[in-house]
Amino acid sequence: FTLGIEDVLLLSPGVSHRRRLINECRAQAGQKALQKTFSLLEDVDEDILMNEFAKTFCSKSFDERISKEMDLNYKTSIDEYQNQIIKQCMSHLFKQFPDNNLQFLIQSGAK
Repeated sequence: FTLGIEDVLLLSPGVSHRRRLINECRAQAGQKALQKTFSLLEDVDEDILMNEFAKTFCSKSFDERISKEMDLNYKTSIDEYQNQIIKQCMSHLFKQFPDNNLQFLIQSGAK
């Protein structure tokens, strides 16, 4: 079997959901990562968040562990959106499983 364009083609609702989630991710993933890294509340003012970021990363006593923690928190935040995007896209494909060869590859665990 081969993959064709119809195996990755999304229907209109899938495109809309994907765009909305991508825009949401762009707007919020970094902020969520910083909030978690600095143990700040979700409704913290963006200026306070950016000041905390600047103060930490521009400090002479900068700790690499904070950078690693922020990277991990950012990846975790991105993963949440990625999982939502995949879920939305799979349910709005032009061709559904078992006719969809991409889904067949994924579900069979083929590499």
